[in-house]
Amino acid sequence: MQAEEIKVRRRKAQIKRLEEHVDVLQLKIRELESVQEVQHQTSVSTAPPTGTATTSSSSSTTLGGSARRQAGRTVSPELTREQTTQLAAMFLPHAGQFRLPVSTTSSYLPVLRPRGCPLADAVFAIASFFASPNSPWTGYDEAFFERALTALCGSEVPKLRKIQGHALLASYAFLRAQPRRDTTTQYWAQQTHRQTSAAMYVATMLGLHRIPPSENGREEDRETWWMVYALDRALAPIWGVSSGPRDSSISTTFERQEEGGSGLAGLREVGTDGETRFSLHVKTLSLRAQAYEVIQSHEPDRHIPQSYWTKFYAATETLSRLGGAEDASTRLVAQSTLVALYGLINDREPAMLAIDAIVEALAVVDTEGFQTLDPIVEFCLRDVAQFLENDQELFGVDDVAENRLQAVVGAIATLEQVYHP
Repeated sequence: MQAEEIKVRRRKAQIKRLEEHVDVLQLKIRELESVQEVQHQTSVSTAPPTGTATTSSSSSTTLGGSARRQAGRTVSPELTREQTTQLAAMFLPHAGQFRLPVSTTSSYLPVLRPRGCPLADAVFAIASFFASPNSPWTGYDEAFFERALTALCGSEVPKLRKIQGHALLASYAFLRAQPRRDTTTQYWAQQTHRQTSAAMYVATMLGLHRIPPSENGREEDRETWWMVYALDRALAPIWGVSSGPRDSSISTTFERQEEGGSGLAGLREVGTDGETRFSLHVKTLSLRAQAYEVIQSHEPDRHIPQSYWTKFYAATETLSRLGGAEDASTRLVAQSTLVALYGLINDREPAMLAIDAIVEALAVVDTEGFQTLDPIVEFCLRDVAQFLENDQELFGVDDVAENRLQAVVGAIATLEQVYHP
């Protein structure tokens, strides 16, 4: 019994030191944020001079006259409970889109604090971002983002909420960093990488990637880990590097299991039995990241080793199965990755089959469906459109080729209206 008590005390001491380390990290991140903010303010030529203010068109109806823009940023309002509930409800349709844990969505969103919680402000930022043009909340997203950055420094905020806040802020920044015709793209790209790295760092420091499969009461921890993991792997092909541990180091499962195993175990044999839409999508993003490692390692002027083809065909086989998943985002990511892989070795026929599957999947996505697609889909479709344009230059244009390109380009245009109105 005494030995067990000593073990418990040691564990508590380790956790305390870890929390202190996390707090230091948060402060360092905030210091970097402050420096970057100064650079950002001086780089945005469209921002009003410091000290000027423009009034939001909706301020007099809903948020009061204090809501205004200063130096190009909307000053976030003090929220009432009713306004907090309204923003949470606006975010709810997007909770799955950004992989917020189900337990968090059901238990935490209804009781969000109006101020001082990074997760709450991240939720408000995304809700405001997707607000309709005539909504009184349109234009407040960046202010909520800035307020969330400040809240991340609060030592009283639970670590899990900080991780989730970092992850949602990274997703928001990624939306802002998508192709735009302004001078802020670099800033938001940096924020995407910074917030993703912070979320992954804190999650791994807290050991969320190594939760014992049979441990009870860790459902939200498990879901939070996969939320961060999916975000990291989705962005890895864009950055060219992952900030998370290798898959072989991850022992956390998607759900509690009596026996040991990894959430990514059997990745090559992934199927539909026992899988959820969430686990299938996470595994698709993982395979996409691995596929792009294969693509980046390809050297056309050199002999291709057998190990390369082993990885290549393992990836294409599994992605082909995932390409028939129920979830539209999963299908589109899987099939677009197949296009990239087959395009790399100039294997046109299977690439076109994958594109036909993409066109078929897009045909059944309605307007609301586009609004809840994984944001990485737009990035994937742009690569497919580029492949089709190159293909037309080589093989000419016919009705089939033109219809394929128009379907993909039309989907990109729809997503641009959703993300960059």
